[in-house]
Amino acid sequence: MKLFKAFLVVLWTASYATAFFKIPCSRPVVVERADPIVNPGVLSGHLHTIMGGSGFDFSMTYEQARASSCSTCKVTADLSNYWIPSLYYRGQDGMFTSVSQSGGMLIYYL
Repeated sequence: MKLFKAFLVVLWTASYATAFFKIPCSRPVVVERADPIVNPGVLSGHLHTIMGGSGFDFSMTYEQARASSCSTCKVTADLSNYWIPSLYYRGQDGMFTSVSQSGGMLIYYL
């Protein structure tokens, strides 16, 4: 019962939270099978669209990220990288077509 009450309090307060952090990014740095957190140094199981700092690598370190020379995100001092699984459309013929990241992406944290 205590856990349920705590859960209700969290739900109630979350609905009133307006604090967030947004980072608009205009275009990908690269689209590849890389995920340095889940699969460092090796191919990922699926394709990712990567935005942010130019220092992105299969086995990147904090130092490599900070050494980026530019960013595809609006906050140019933010040299972090952000990646999402790449999106595909499956046509009636069964073929897959890559869906472009038109306009980039907006990263947000609640």
